[in-house]
Amino acid sequence: MVIHNHMVIIHNFLIMVCHISLKCFLHHQCITHFHLSCHENQVKNALKVKVKDIILLVIPLIG
Repeated sequence: MVIHNHMVIIHNFLIMVCHISLKCFLHHQCITHFHLSCHENQVKNALKVKVKDIILLVIPLIG
């Protein structure tokens, strides 16, 4: 259950990052079809985010 909650939070975080991405927004990829290419790019970008930043983001949400 806890792992599932973390996956939902991470998924929502990736969607947020994806919506912020101008390329995805212009092609409506994230809003309509969730294209794999969009997700692939966003996952790669999200992995560059420091682990510390993700932990600080997740802790208040699961508080």
